[in-house]
Amino acid sequence: MSLENVEPGAVNFGSDGRKVLNRINTLVNGQAIYLEDVRGADRWGPWRIVDGFRRGDCEDYAIHKLQACTASGFPRGACRLAVCEIIPEGLDHSRNGPVYHCVLFVYERGNFEPLILDNRRDKILRKNVGAANQYKWISEECPGHKFWWRKLS
Repeated sequence: MSLENVEPGAVNFGSDGRKVLNRINTLVNGQAIYLEDVRGADRWGPWRIVDGFRRGDCEDYAIHKLQACTASGFPRGACRLAVCEIIPEGLDHSRNGPVYHCVLFVYERGNFEPLILDNRRDKILRKNVGAANQYKWISEECPGHKFWWRKLS
């Protein structure tokens, strides 16, 4: 899933493309139970099976969405993992420190701001528009490079 030999890309959404993206987001959000990794022992990868149930944290959901998008024909260069800082509801940010979060960006041709597929909601948002302003963006994968991430803030 490396981006080493991948050109930056964007998706031309026909009438069905956005429906497919919505279906992927909702389907993957319902596939597992959220289980946060232990701080300092984060593991990016497939779902873990705990007590007979699929479990994973935010980047596990984002990786599964990425795999589903590319399997559905979306170009890999248009689908990028992104890391941000969030303030979950009911959490005092000043006492608890930042909460880091991973989502999937999908770039749409003709629109500079990518769509956000987040395990915390079934509704797809657009970066920096409306409710999406609750994210403090840190970085995203950089197409054309194996391990580079582009700073967003």
